[in-house]
Amino acid sequence: MSYFYKLSQNYLSFLENGEYSDVIVRVGKENNMEEFAVHSFVLRTQSPYFRNVLSNYEITRNKIILEEKNINPNEFKIILK
Repeated sequence: MSYFYKLSQNYLSFLENGEYSDVIVRVGKENNMEEFAVHSFVLRTQSPYFRNVLSNYEITRNKIILEEKNINPNEFKIILK
């Protein structure tokens, strides 16, 4: 098993179980809304958009809650993976 494969599987595991997450992203509109427990470090390193959005938040013991109503939950799942 390659190192990068194992690394990607570890990231996927964290995404699927929400362990150590520090951000909740709510996506979708009222009748089609979903919450994702994610990690600010991963969002910041993989997305210029989220790096910019999260730069306005201090890292605290509380979770950051972001609302992205114009993103479809199914599309966001694809983006995260």
